[in-house]
Amino acid sequence: MRAEASLKPILGDKRRNAWQIAVELYRGQSAFRGFAEFALIGAVVLGFLHGVDFKTFRKSGVAPSLDPATQSSPLKTWRLPKVSDVMFDEKYFLDRPEPLRSRLVDAAFALKTHDLDRVDKLLAGADPADRWVQLVRGTAAIASPDPQIFAKGLELLKQSASQADPKAMSILGVVMLVGYGGQPNNVDLGRQYLLQAAVAGDTKAARVLASGYITGWAGRIDLAAAAGFMRGSAEQGDTEAMFQYGIMLVKGTGIAKDMVQAQIWLLKAAELGHPGAQSEFGNAKLIDYSRQLTTDAGPAIKWLSRAAEQGEADAMFNLGVFYMLSKPSTGYQDTERGIQLLRKCSEETLDDRCTFAYATVLESGRGVPVDSVRAYAFYRLSQDVKKTPHGAERLAELDKQLPGADLEKGRALSRQIREQFFDRASRQVFDKTSRN
Repeated sequence: MRAEASLKPILGDKRRNAWQIAVELYRGQSAFRGFAEFALIGAVVLGFLHGVDFKTFRKSGVAPSLDPATQSSPLKTWRLPKVSDVMFDEKYFLDRPEPLRSRLVDAAFALKTHDLDRVDKLLAGADPADRWVQLVRGTAAIASPDPQIFAKGLELLKQSASQADPKAMSILGVVMLVGYGGQPNNVDLGRQYLLQAAVAGDTKAARVLASGYITGWAGRIDLAAAAGFMRGSAEQGDTEAMFQYGIMLVKGTGIAKDMVQAQIWLLKAAELGHPGAQSEFGNAKLIDYSRQLTTDAGPAIKWLSRAAEQGEADAMFNLGVFYMLSKPSTGYQDTERGIQLLRKCSEETLDDRCTFAYATVLESGRGVPVDSVRAYAFYRLSQDVKKTPHGAERLAELDKQLPGADLEKGRALSRQIREQFFDRASRQVFDKTSRN
């Protein structure tokens, strides 16, 4: 009855049209405003999926089945390389002769788990001129903050590279390009080392070099060379390169656009478990469904679900919105599952789209009890990642509505979620290196 009374002054005036009513509800009712903002997020996503021509998002000539790749291409977010991008693991030494093989394998594992002292112990007495021993010892040494130990490690890697070890070349290439350990960077020399490693068959070096030719941090931009190196790495089975090469084919980066080949490479990467490729492929299938090219959203849900299980933010966000805003008659509406995905995405990735959408759900009470304190916390997390006028407005509104004690609870909760995120991320990195 209270809600009916609050809406009566607006709904009772028959002279107002639907748009005027909606505007007044938006201005006067925070719950309606929260739901409207969530619906706006979903409308933008579904509008995109239905092929609305947002000029800032879309380029002509892109096949509808692969449009998502043009929207979320990782090409624009490539960063400077890290040693971990070209790092070796225990498998690198499996074809080495015994008894050295076992010691190298154990030392490589100790290196991955940052047990640097154990590396020296395991390789004590090994031939110091052996290129694989030099590789492992040198890699361990450049992880040291001590400038003298770092310099010694650099020299060991150079000795290994002089004996044509591809991994030593790759690691030296990254170190020279970036300028590790306080050393001045040398882009030309770093590029040369990576090029030598790529020619010697190091697929990771080829992929890293390709990204450097696209973004320019390798000393120059050479898109044709980037496409060649990326394809070579993809053909050698590098899953990340398969994904990146598929995106390059979609965008025509250094190579003619080829949607058929792009789909082939993205599907290969997706089938091999690459979460970004699974997300791109799932979004493509979702477009086919939303444009009524198919009546079965199952393939889209399958690929997006696989990516979401691996923590891929785009997949969790798009699938969550899809479940929440699908019509009941389609059989795909699942509000509870949609909310779970938005919450998982918010807490595990801190993605600003997910945190804002989940905060709006909590504030409006769509499918969950209204929880303004948690909504405040997730609005804060969203603003921390990307400041927006809508986020600032929602925080300002809740600042007025909530008692001081509740505001402090919201701030504390946002800090707690952020700390848990970084703790979890650190454990995942360690667990991944231990498994590999």
